[in-house]
Amino acid sequence: MLGERIISIKAGFQYRPTTKLFIEPQAGYARIRNEDMNGKHSAINTFNYAINVGYLLNKNFEISARYEDYLRKGHLLLPNIGIRFAYRFKL
Repeated sequence: MLGERIISIKAGFQYRPTTKLFIEPQAGYARIRNEDMNGKHSAINTFNYAINVGYLLNKNFEISARYEDYLRKGHLLLPNIGIRFAYRFKL
């Protein structure tokens, strides 16, 4: 199989400056494994970080934007941006 596989372990917390707005910084470790067209595998270990900024629309729905990246020796590897719409439910 050609492509990348990423295993990421992060820790973080949720900060709420208001009752509706939240900010979630996260940081951790990631292992990125690549496979080229010849079937050769290579793997690197990186520092991984993310920031998620969101807004609670009501008690069940939220919307948020996320930036995530992986660093290796001061170089950005895989910066990505995402938007999430989520439903919250109680367990």
